[in-house]
Amino acid sequence: MSNPTSADNRHGIVTLAEAIILQSLEDLWSPEHRQESECFFCGEGFSICSEIAGLQIKNSSGILNLIGGTQIGKTDRKHSA
Repeated sequence: MSNPTSADNRHGIVTLAEAIILQSLEDLWSPEHRQESECFFCGEGFSICSEIAGLQIKNSSGILNLIGGTQIGKTDRKHSA
């Protein structure tokens, strides 16, 4: 069995970051998980994951606008405490 290379590790980390973003998008429609998801998109979580996933600022902004980032952003201070 061979050891994973740093490229394999990088690919795994990118895939995980993408999966976290996609799950958080899906969770916006779940009454049980919506608040957690909003906190993710308002806080550092989305910023970190989008950077790891290689999303450009234009794409990250597009996702936030798609989900109503300006409205979610209004609750940022409340959730980030």
